[in-house]
Amino acid sequence: MVPTDLKVLVHAYCRSSYQLVRYLLDRGLQDELEIVPLNPESLVFLRRVVPSVPALAIGKSIVAVDPLEPEFVESLLLGRDLRAYVPVDEGEIVERFVKSAKSSSYVMLHALLGGLNLEDVVDTEFARAAVRTYFTGLSDEYVRRALLARSSEVGEELSKSSVRSAAHSFLRDTWVAFGSVRREFVSYEVLKLWLTAKISQGVAYLPTQSLEVSEKIGRVLRYLEENYDAIAKSVEAYASLLSSDREVRRVLTQGSKPASTSRLK
Repeated sequence: MVPTDLKVLVHAYCRSSYQLVRYLLDRGLQDELEIVPLNPESLVFLRRVVPSVPALAIGKSIVAVDPLEPEFVESLLLGRDLRAYVPVDEGEIVERFVKSAKSSSYVMLHALLGGLNLEDVVDTEFARAAVRTYFTGLSDEYVRRALLARSSEVGEELSKSSVRSAAHSFLRDTWVAFGSVRREFVSYEVLKLWLTAKISQGVAYLPTQSLEVSEKIGRVLRYLEENYDAIAKSVEAYASLLSSDREVRRVLTQGSKPASTSRLK
């Protein structure tokens, strides 16, 4: 049975959101659920931080986050078996959690600079959405044990990815702000300002005088300098793709409502 009040939360500047919407449009499934673009109006409605998109929501509860496979959403809409997309055993839970955390620039930046550790995350809505407990019925305690049993491995994996994630997010945001990727903004001072704004959620608490934080900002800066051309090419390629696909761009920016009468029911 297809859940009622099914929504997909998307963002225009997210490649995964683009791929999901394109998939739904190609299969004529866009009218079977509500597609909600994350903009100031929808964020007020949701009254929450959405740490990763695309995200799947039932009512106002987020039940799955990126990587949100288009095939998973399609299977849910068509009433197909979901086992291939939901983790059940401990290894699958750890793998799915790591993938979701690495797909969230919000989580990655907090892991890099905000002192976030696994114990802070395992009992949150993000963890439940990451491992899709809505669909498995697994208890929070089972998920907690599975993740904490491999906390060193998970922490190391997230730490390795956090610098790359920050670098990509920074250049993407320069494109969003200025309409193009700008090499002249790749500096320690600009990067520190961006990081402070990015993780502060309105309260500038980043300990910018900390030697440890300064060293981590330096790591991101070095990665940006060494990989600027490749990252810029990736950002600009997506910008070109989004610009050329008016149909997807309209849905990503304006959203869409489900049809009054579903053709699947």
